[in-house]
Amino acid sequence: MTFETFAASRYSLVQLADLLNAGYENYAIPVAFDAVAIGRRIIAEHIDLGASHVLVSGNEPCGVMLVARRGATSRLAALGIAKTRRGQGIGRQAVALAQAEAAARGDSLMTLEVITTNLAAQRTYAACGFTVTRQLVGYERAPVAAAAPGDDYEFCTAEEVLPSLTRAMPAGLSWQIAPASLAGILSPARGLRLRDGMAAALFDASGPAPRLLSFGVAPEARRQGLGTALIETLVQSAPGPWRISALVPETLVDGFLTGRGWQRSALAQFEMTWTPSAA
Repeated sequence: MTFETFAASRYSLVQLADLLNAGYENYAIPVAFDAVAIGRRIIAEHIDLGASHVLVSGNEPCGVMLVARRGATSRLAALGIAKTRRGQGIGRQAVALAQAEAAARGDSLMTLEVITTNLAAQRTYAACGFTVTRQLVGYERAPVAAAAPGDDYEFCTAEEVLPSLTRAMPAGLSWQIAPASLAGILSPARGLRLRDGMAAALFDASGPAPRLLSFGVAPEARRQGLGTALIETLVQSAPGPWRISALVPETLVDGFLTGRGWQRSALAQFEMTWTPSAA
């Protein structure tokens, strides 16, 4: 099936949210987009609306594809196809378009995430040359008794906690939890840190279930129990259950979290990559 493409920059955030909601109708998990959330994602994930496309067939939108870019790496951040147009090869053609444009820009790598149970999408990406590089997992923590943080801790803005987090974060994190993404996270996200800056966490407690977005301990202060104390202090600060989205490389902190009362979520993702030079 053929279709035209138009730069997503031609569309308002409200229009893009509507297109994404249509494209993700009956998705593997329930999702809902709104203009505010899309705006936040554009900032934090470095979504390039000029490199992103709205797909149009017969003068009617049939899909939307968002592409994020950082240096010579790009990421397929979203690909939604209208329910009535699925199974017609549109998704595969859209991915091929993103790959061609990445190669033309001189990108060295393209990445994406796909839910592990979404076999149809995995087949599409594999047919386009993407390979699974690792699994990303999430976690949940049951509610605990509320308690106020001790004097050694302080709540702060997301911006104020970033220096401590950046020092503590390892290399090789997935796109959405890398320091470059956290630097663009806006309120209502907040920080909790030790006053000396040796341990810090970024979280969002504005929704029905608070989410831990990132945490870390400075390298020189590790193995002193600071990470455990930080996490316990945080989960006591707001009613749970607490959640961590399925964006964490599965070998990164699994033992630490599961040993402290967290359980893996049922939802997991594969991170897949494609190298233009290998095409």
